[in-house]
Amino acid sequence: MNEVIVEKMTYPWHPMRQDVWIVLKEKNKDRRLYINIGRREAVAMILALEEEKLPRPLEHDLITTLFEKLDGKIKEVAITRIEDRTFFATISVESEGAVHAIDARPSDALALATREKVPIFVHKKILEWASKTDYVTKQGRQVIFWPE
Repeated sequence: MNEVIVEKMTYPWHPMRQDVWIVLKEKNKDRRLYINIGRREAVAMILALEEEKLPRPLEHDLITTLFEKLDGKIKEVAITRIEDRTFFATISVESEGAVHAIDARPSDALALATREKVPIFVHKKILEWASKTDYVTKQGRQVIFWPE
């Protein structure tokens, strides 16, 4: 597994579009992975990255509060594989001395990682595949990057 950081986020140029692209950049290298996520997860990530709190908890706030109340701690998240153009992820949670890998959508895993400021990892083979594949531009979508 290789550690990555959230480098950029896109948002749709048209109000009817709901998709957002996250750009994950490999630490100390130039390889990037683009993952398409929903707006709700993107909003959760932006709020976390800008360290803003809302008066009422969003879904990812609720999840982290549940982990805390049950003496669990998110240690890291990982993008583990891709099947049929769908990415899979795990959230590693430590509780009572054991680490549990919880299956998750990458969008939820990334939202939790940015909120909790834990490392994000991507399987080496996925980064290799992404560096050799033009899977984003084939979508033919115009996007605007955040932060600009």
